[in-house]
Amino acid sequence: VCLVMDECHRAVGRHAYAAISQHLHKENVVHRCLGLSATPGADRERLQEVVRNLRISKIEFRSESDPDIKEFVHQRHIEKIIVSSTNDARHACCQELEAVLSRLLCELCSLGGYWTSDVSKTTRNAILQAMQSFKANPMGTLQNLHRSPSKSQLGDEERMAAIELLFEQLVPLYSAREQIQRYGVVQAWDYLSIQMGKATCEFQKLKETDSEFCRFLSKLQHLARRRADDPKIECLRKILTRHFLPPPSESERP
Repeated sequence: VCLVMDECHRAVGRHAYAAISQHLHKENVVHRCLGLSATPGADRERLQEVVRNLRISKIEFRSESDPDIKEFVHQRHIEKIIVSSTNDARHACCQELEAVLSRLLCELCSLGGYWTSDVSKTTRNAILQAMQSFKANPMGTLQNLHRSPSKSQLGDEERMAAIELLFEQLVPLYSAREQIQRYGVVQAWDYLSIQMGKATCEFQKLKETDSEFCRFLSKLQHLARRRADDPKIECLRKILTRHFLPPPSESERP
């Protein structure tokens, strides 16, 4: 069996690519996997997860200057435009989301479900892996972690339920944080809208009890409706608009 996976950089977390690869190895199916990607990204942790999930043993890189690629590449005029990464709206939105994440992480740590409450010291993938480990062996995870005296009145079943809910809330919220940082508020709002529309929505309790989360959602929605997007998108929009403007008439030419 030869399995070809286009856009293989998506093989992280619960993506179908990762699940297919895991299933084939579990069933001892003799196969080879060819993964293709033009945009692998620069996140080493994410790339390593792709390598691990697809059991990649050899990586080959091709650029447009390679002999076997060059003949298929047309000549292009490339102009480099440096866009400032500062975006006050996006930064303010991220700050409000990080306040929510910090509180949830603190609560998770106090229950013995995670090792740090510092938002900047963890990632979505780290949270996801911790959640998967917890679900695989919840009692073992609890026994190996520090039990906070302030939470000792909770029984194990209540504690496990609370930890699982916090994990389910943190993973998509960290994803939303990455969306804001990489792509802008519009994409982040679209992503969260889909998550909140699911039947088993883990955000319902947050919406009912957490004023910081509600404030963040309101700001994100407002900015998305205003199309207060990533500065790179704004720059690209101006370039494309200018490019497709009709040429000036004879009377308008200097």
